[in-house]
Amino acid sequence: ETPVLPTLSGRIQTRIFLYCDEQRSFNFIQQMLDDSYAQAPAKEQTRALLDRFVEYGFMFHEDDRYLSLAVRKPRGSLKTR
Repeated sequence: ETPVLPTLSGRIQTRIFLYCDEQRSFNFIQQMLDDSYAQAPAKEQTRALLDRFVEYGFMFHEDDRYLSLAVRKPRGSLKTR
C-alpha cells in the first residue's frame, strides 16, 4: 500500500517547477530544497510531486533528470487592459 503523503505548499511546488527550467537530476532538486528550507520535503514527497508533474505533462523525465515544460494558457484566458 502506498503511503499518503502530505501536500507540498504551492510555494515549494513553484520553486521546484522553476528550478527545473533546465534539466536537473533528482539529487540536485532535493539538495536545492534541503539548502532552501529549514523543513525541506522528504525525498518521497519530492519524488511524488515530480511524478505528478510528469503525469500531468508539466515536466519531462528521463534517466532520473527532470525538465519543466512550458504550459500554454487556454485561448482567451489572457486579460486585456
